[in-house]
This record gives sequence, C-alpha cells and structure tokens, in this order.
Amino acid sequence: MDFTQDRRKEILRAIEAGKLDSAECEINYDGENITITHVPTNSGFDADYMYSPSNYYSCSSIIGGERASATWASTFSQTAARIRSWARAVVEWRDSLALWEHRHDWEFLHEESYGGTDNSPFTPEEQDAISRQLAAIREVLKKNRDLTAEQEARITARVASID
Repeated sequence: MDFTQDRRKEILRAIEAGKLDSAECEINYDGENITITHVPTNSGFDADYMYSPSNYYSCSSIIGGERASATWASTFSQTAARIRSWARAVVEWRDSLALWEHRHDWEFLHEESYGGTDNSPFTPEEQDAISRQLAAIREVLKKNRDLTAEQEARITARVASID
C-alpha cells in the first residue's frame, strides 16, 4: 500500500471529524499497516492492508485496551470512515471517564469538608450537591448511551432510591 501525504491528511481529517484532537494522536505506518494511537487514552486503531484482488483493509479499533470492533473496508475512504467512528467512540469513552474521575473533585467527598471521619450525616447542602451530581450522571448516561426505556427507568429508580 502506498501511504501518501493525501492519505495521511485523510486520516487526520477523519480523526478531527470524529471530534478527537489529531495532535493527541500518533500515526505510524510500517510499510503495510497503519496504527493510530490516541496517546492520552492509549486507544488505538489498526488498519491492515490485505493482499487480495480487491485490496481490502482489515480495520480493528481498540479503546481502553479492549478490542471494540473488527470490520472490513474495501477502500481507503471506507477505512477513513471507520477511523472517524473510532474517534467518536474514543471521545465518548474519554468523556464518560472524565465525569467519573472528577467525582474526587466534589467538595463534599473531601474529609476536611465535614471535619473528620466520624461519618456524620450529610448536611442539606451536601445532600443537594449529591442529588445534582446523580442527576448529571443520569443525564450523561441517557445522552451518551443508547438506552432502552426499561434501562432508563431502572437508572431513574436507582438514583431516586439513593436520593
């Protein structure tokens, strides 16, 4: 496979179209195969050139160390479309992790905010903050996941039971 400057630009456009910052990605070409790594999440996309009469590419994407999909593309443009889908999946995965990681930033979780480890009940202000955070998590799940009505109802019920 000839990895031209135009193909590299097409890959960069596909990454950007998927709302991922291409500056955070490393693109490697070993003479046959293309590997893209989103460095902050260590997510990767592999496109392997297959020596067949129709020049198929085998595309596999890895998000968070786990293979997310393996597909076939018959043209380089189809591979670029798979890269765009991979980039979107990485953004969704990264953003859902970011919400989870920021849970440590919530003031009411810090020991010093309630004066020690005596396990005192939450104040009304802390309870309101918890309720807002649970509602935000529920909304992110609804927005970023293709949930059935039953799954949404279960999430709402579980949040209400905590609230």
